[in-house]
Amino acid sequence: MSICLVLSSMSTFAEQGETWVGVNVMNVGMNSNYVNFGFGAKGQYEFLKNLRAEASFNYFLKKDFHTMWDANLNVHYLMRFGQLTAYPLVGGGLMDRTYEDTYLPLYDSTISGDIFSDRYLGVNAGAGVEYPVNEWLKVNAELKWQFVQHHDARPVASVGIAFKL
Repeated sequence: MSICLVLSSMSTFAEQGETWVGVNVMNVGMNSNYVNFGFGAKGQYEFLKNLRAEASFNYFLKKDFHTMWDANLNVHYLMRFGQLTAYPLVGGGLMDRTYEDTYLPLYDSTISGDIFSDRYLGVNAGAGVEYPVNEWLKVNAELKWQFVQHHDARPVASVGIAFKL
């Protein structure tokens, strides 16, 4: 009897919200003098009316001997205006920056670079918009700031698509 009750409550909970999976086809991470490009994956679940959780992972391509990735967990408050949905977002994340020392010529020899990696916790804040292409596909654009330990605030702009499960 208890198992039936748990299973029925799980199926009822699952019907309350929509689940989407998608990709950020383009991310642009910016800093005061540094811009890098990347891509990512995301999963979204609307757990209450107008509240959605999103987990995402983004990878930024190598530039100037640096690569970066971030993993985020954000909450969106959905405001619907006809077909268009706008949302502010807040959340947190983990950012990793891997970099290598450059190769330096020194007296006809080369000093090879060491590889370093730093991980930092951070807070996200921003906003986005999304538009449904049809009932199972939507496109979105988002701008968020990542406030990360020991770094300036980093704006990240992204454009993505998501598919309904």
